Amino acid sequence: MKHKLLLLLPLLPMAIAAQTQSLVPTIIGGSPVSTAPSWVTALTLKSGNLYYQFCGGSLIAPQWVVTAAHCLDDSTNDTNLLRLIIGETTLSTASQYHAVDRVIIHPAWQGEASGDFTGDIALLHLTSAVDLSPIPLADANAAESLATGTLLRAYGWGVTTATSVTTSDTLQQVDLPYVGFNSQTEADHFLAGGNAGEDTCYGDSGGPLTYADTLYGITSYGTSICALSGEPAAYTSVGSYLPWINGYVTDTPTDSSSSGGGALALLGLGLLGWGAYRGRHRPDSHKIT
Repeated sequence: MKHKLLLLLPLLPMAIAAQTQSLVPTIIGGSPVSTAPSWVTALTLKSGNLYYQFCGGSLIAPQWVVTAAHCLDDSTNDTNLLRLIIGETTLSTASQYHAVDRVIIHPAWQGEASGDFTGDIALLHLTSAVDLSPIPLADANAAESLATGTLLRAYGWGVTTATSVTTSDTLQQVDLPYVGFNSQTEADHFLAGGNAGEDTCYGDSGGPLTYADTLYGITSYGTSICALSGEPAAYTSVGSYLPWINGYVTDTPTDSSSSGGGALALLGLGLLGWGAYRGRHRPDSHKIT
């Protein structure tokens, strides 16, 4: 296992100059999705008439999408440029781009450079409600109750092998075994994966990790080289943040950083082994033509 890498790559500057592909991987070892779930979301930035996909998310209410906080820095949280594609399988043929009028980052989030991914969760408020079915959220202690090895399903767009240079325009999925909560990770994160050749990776940040059609995790961080044997990735536990999420969805927000996740206090240990770990946003965004 490895430490999280504190040396970050720029997210936006390369995106505007990017051509038709990215050199960083996303879902590895998975398969294409024939019909996307109604709630699966791609985060894109608008530049002229082009859009650049850089992270994922999940529709959890008619006007709310949940994603990872580390996806949204000064260059990617401009609501005038941020557009969401919801419930679409193929990005290049998306029928609608949804505008955002508010970005809410959890107050426990201290930035990726801190090396502590506690609070790696954010909410996006849509300008207009969408007529699509949202995904249910796991209960506060649901993730802790999963048996080790239970397969969780992750979704994302991008290249399909660690060595490929061509991104996928079609939504991909991969099933990853649940590893569990670990004293070496943040208390609001659990681990999944660890099989060689199967993983989430750069560009999948903020995207869903599901079980029984319920949102359990948000893709957060992992090894700088993805899909290594014995190296599971870390996912923000949605159940740890139910009071905070529901406060905004029901219009009774709180700024409390309490996780509300049963025995899971927000204790950021900032540890995951010995080496290089980093968030799984895309340092070079994928242009959608």
